[in-house]
Amino acid sequence: MTQARILIVEDEIIIANDIEYKLINFGYSVIGIESSGEKAVQKALEDQPDLIMMDINLKGELNGIEAAEQINKHLNIPIIFLTSYSDQKTVEAVKHAGGTFSYLLKPIREREFHITIEMILYRHYTEKKIKDNEKMLQTILNSMSASILIITPDGKIQICNPMTSQMLGYDRYDLELESIEKIIELKDMPSVNSWIRYLLKKEVIRNVERIYIKNDGYRIPVLFSSSIVKNEDGSPKHIICVAQDITDRKLYEDQLIRSQKYAQSLINSSIDMIVATDKDGNITEFNTAAQLKFQYHMEEIIGKSISNLFLPIEGSIDIFNESIKRSSYSAQSVNLCKDGTEFKSALSFSILVDSEGEISGLVGVIRDITEQKMLEQRQVVLINELREANDELQKSQEQLVQSEKMASLGQLVAGVAHEINTPIGVALTSASRMVTITQNIKAAIVNKTMKKSEFEKYLADTEIGNDLIIRNLKRTADLIKSFKMVSADQTSQEIRKFNIKAYLADIVMSLKPKLKQTTHEIEIECPETLELDSNPGAIAQIITNLIMNSLLHAFNEGVRGKINLSCKKRGDYIILQYSDNGNGIPEEHLKKIFDPFFTTKRGTGGTGLGLNIVYNIVTQTLKGSVKCESKIGHGTTFIFELPIKSEK
Repeated sequence: MTQARILIVEDEIIIANDIEYKLINFGYSVIGIESSGEKAVQKALEDQPDLIMMDINLKGELNGIEAAEQINKHLNIPIIFLTSYSDQKTVEAVKHAGGTFSYLLKPIREREFHITIEMILYRHYTEKKIKDNEKMLQTILNSMSASILIITPDGKIQICNPMTSQMLGYDRYDLELESIEKIIELKDMPSVNSWIRYLLKKEVIRNVERIYIKNDGYRIPVLFSSSIVKNEDGSPKHIICVAQDITDRKLYEDQLIRSQKYAQSLINSSIDMIVATDKDGNITEFNTAAQLKFQYHMEEIIGKSISNLFLPIEGSIDIFNESIKRSSYSAQSVNLCKDGTEFKSALSFSILVDSEGEISGLVGVIRDITEQKMLEQRQVVLINELREANDELQKSQEQLVQSEKMASLGQLVAGVAHEINTPIGVALTSASRMVTITQNIKAAIVNKTMKKSEFEKYLADTEIGNDLIIRNLKRTADLIKSFKMVSADQTSQEIRKFNIKAYLADIVMSLKPKLKQTTHEIEIECPETLELDSNPGAIAQIITNLIMNSLLHAFNEGVRGKINLSCKKRGDYIILQYSDNGNGIPEEHLKKIFDPFFTTKRGTGGTGLGLNIVYNIVTQTLKGSVKCESKIGHGTTFIFELPIKSEK
């Protein structure tokens, strides 16, 4: 304990000096001597001494007891009263002053003086320590997230922390002296007394599930612990109970159970065979599909080695050992059924790891690929047939593409080569793709890198590819017959002078049968007297292709669209502008719209040659230029610059 700082309040200076002398000899520090109650209060508030030696009878308005009362309103300072009287009235007045106090009779005997000071300082220190501990304990109780109860030996609630009130919806004082049965279900105990007797026998009960009952009757699951605090004679003093709300945990457990049931339902409803093992390779899970295919009932196969299901593969590789070694393993294998029959499968196994990172077993998917193998053989035959057909048509196809780039629309319409090229291209692309993905999947199997998702994608791609090959080969076979009959002669077109506005009107009129199926409007804005000395058939082909292109691409079903044709003279050229107010063309497509076979409507009427034909006619037949401007949602505009007089 550090050196105590003491304030002396005494109006007799001789007595005050004597007290100061004694205190210094005892080893204490005297911070001052005051002669009145008013000055004593002021000094105490300013310097906050550890102890005050206070004479009861002081000069001034405040006596010692009154001064002590004012000091105790603000500070908790122990006070030793000095008096010449020891009557009961004086003692009662001293008690009324409050705080930690004692009193000494004058004249002061030195030994009694020292002992009294030490005792009151120790008592004050002890009381302060107890209050600090109580405050700390109360803070701990108030801050805990668990419910804390202190219960009397007869089951009455003595103290509960704020969390208890919060959990149960009671004011904390409403629960004091209530039986614990008011807020908790003891379940297996018929009464509070039974529970207390059981607790006395065990002394500590930890983490049992109980039910808290809120003031509205709502039930809260809690994890409940309780222990006995005993008196020195071994009798119970009180019971401390701690309860933790486990509502969230119970919900999680319920969700986990539902999740497990859901997962088990998914496993059993899978068309693939799903098998799991323990760390020794013995089967622990065998779904319905596996039971049906392998012809084993669950009770027959659980606990048996997984090696019973497979023949050794790839140089006697054991699937379980290989999966453990690699962490995951994919391959094709031959499987054995209960009756000895075999089937081919694609399998993919991965290790299972427990919470400590140790391997706990395997889980794998097995898929019957017997039909897939047959399909692959049929695919090879189809590919060979397709290659033969493609060799026969290759030269004609290349000639057709070149002809499409250079010839007029009339020459292209005369032949149907591009109609053949479309299904051939689709079939060839599909066949080539199927060859590629088959090679990739074989490579993955050989390299032991195949994943389940890759194999499932391969099966889906193969099914789509086969369907495309068969449909497009049939279409090609029909077209080849007519293709051989189409004349390869090029038809020359006459150059003549014509009125451009009237001719545009004639083109639009010729398309009336197609246009009348829609609600779209076509507007022509041209000078009445503007004439061209050019190829009218080429102009017709350009406008026809653009209108058909707008009908196919620009307007959504049910939308009333507008197409505008305008022209004006600029020197020796005519500026012909075609625009629609349709969907527009994405910026990334603008650079490719004139490329041959580029289309966003393949399979729904688009061949990808319409705008390529327009480009070839403009640049090669008419010796002009064309550019396209478009923005999504704001339509498309084609601007042509064509010579007014073409070379003959």
